[in-house]
Amino acid sequence: MKRKLLAILVIALSTAMMAQWPEKNGDYSILPDDITDLYGYEMITHTNGDTYFVYDSPQEGGIRTYLQILDKDGRKKFPEPLLISAERTRSWIMINQRLFVDRDGNALISVSDCRNAPLNAPAKTKVSPIENYARGIVAGGNRSLNYSIYKVAPDGTQLWGDKGIDLDEGHSYEVQAKINMIQLEDGSYVFAWMKTREEGAAMAIQLQRVSSDGTFLWENVQLADDVTPYQYPYLLNAGNNQVILVYAKGTNRDIMVRKIDFEGTPVWSEDVRVYRGGFPDIPLQIIVKAYPDPKGGVFVTWYDDRLFTNIESAYTSYVTPDGRLGYTAGEEGQKIGYAGFRSFASNLVYDTANDCAYVVWRETTLTQNFQRLMGQKLSMTGELMWGGEGVEIQPWAPASIGYYSVR
Repeated sequence: MKRKLLAILVIALSTAMMAQWPEKNGDYSILPDDITDLYGYEMITHTNGDTYFVYDSPQEGGIRTYLQILDKDGRKKFPEPLLISAERTRSWIMINQRLFVDRDGNALISVSDCRNAPLNAPAKTKVSPIENYARGIVAGGNRSLNYSIYKVAPDGTQLWGDKGIDLDEGHSYEVQAKINMIQLEDGSYVFAWMKTREEGAAMAIQLQRVSSDGTFLWENVQLADDVTPYQYPYLLNAGNNQVILVYAKGTNRDIMVRKIDFEGTPVWSEDVRVYRGGFPDIPLQIIVKAYPDPKGGVFVTWYDDRLFTNIESAYTSYVTPDGRLGYTAGEEGQKIGYAGFRSFASNLVYDTANDCAYVVWRETTLTQNFQRLMGQKLSMTGELMWGGEGVEIQPWAPASIGYYSVR
């Protein structure tokens, strides 16, 4: 019964939407149908059944960002995809949340481009040509970045103007990435992203709250100092117009949690350290994930090889609404899975009715020649309720397990 329940949860998301689009309607089968190259795409299905697609396409020597919306029957809302932005930008993909759909069905689209960078600024001279190239800076043009946000109504109207709003207010930065966005109960939006600062300073996390009409409401709310890098922000709505920020701090990349109030001020006396850090040199958005607790707390999942045995283990932690570690495992995190196998990429869902969490993760043999999908049920104190090893959802097989989710 437990295996059947988890299997239903895992496959439900991938089948629910497509089953409602009639196969005889071929109009939606190619999206878009007027170009051959697209990348950096995201999609979200709204509660009314509309599905939003944002994607980039290299055209006319540059990169253009487009939006298309499909209704619940799979029909395109716009005869041609809406052109959102054609500003000059870098030719490689940054890690971003490109798309957010608010309660009213408005699409918020983040665009990272070089509109604030001077065209003829000199190239960097203190680093090698290879490093300059890797940073996206070429001779004759400073290719530093800034974020702009577009707000598009369901009928295609640009609610924040054809240029969107400039989160960086005319400035640009050598590196910007990992933007997140959420909506609060009052209808305003909160954004968080990481960026470089002045020469030699460590990476910072910048935050901004924006009203529904596009007015900036916070002034210079950030996590920054000269020597400590702050990276990989995750934003979650904590209820009562408050925000949960999960982030990595320091060179060891400790996992930290901060709760922020309506004015941008920390709610707790100090941030909560979920895990003391120690990760491979892999971008943390692949390893760390965060999930809201409707009561105002947050679940965090990750995997690590803290004993340097080349055997990764999956962990999860819970931070209570008042800023305490809820699991008895404390900063170590609650380990899930079998100790003799490699465990990766946990996905979690909170069960409101039973006040518990379900976690699904991928396990492999040491050589990764065989893989399986596992599940576990955890109490709010971190007790493993389906035995010490969890339950098997997908048995061992030589085929690689790709994408999975749990709802």
